[in-house]
Amino acid sequence: MLPENIKALIVDDEPIIRNLMKIFLGNQANILESKDGAGALEMILAEKPDVVFLDIRMPGSLSGINVLRVLRQDPELKHTNVVIVSALSPQELAKADVLKADAYITKPFGKQDLLDWYAGYVPAKDMLR
Repeated sequence: MLPENIKALIVDDEPIIRNLMKIFLGNQANILESKDGAGALEMILAEKPDVVFLDIRMPGSLSGINVLRVLRQDPELKHTNVVIVSALSPQELAKADVLKADAYITKPFGKQDLLDWYAGYVPAKDMLR
């Protein structure tokens, strides 16, 4: 469960995945949602989340990879923690441009996968000190 001082954005085109992640992450954190890459970028710019859980394959003009590229190229957003949540195999992920993500969770995932990621989480603002 994420603590209440964390703002997390879940980006996935499947409402079931977004709802499951919200349940697993708990109701203390400030959890935002987006169903596509364009909406995710708008929300990231407006809300400045601490962590983005980002699907790779989504409909529309911006895939998860494109969102990640924009984040990593923007001086104000490049330290945003990004966790790729994808059904791609490790081999496919290695071919994709996701090397600048902070973590990877493979679908299907369980609550423990999210908790394991959080156990090693260091907020970007703390890494800059």
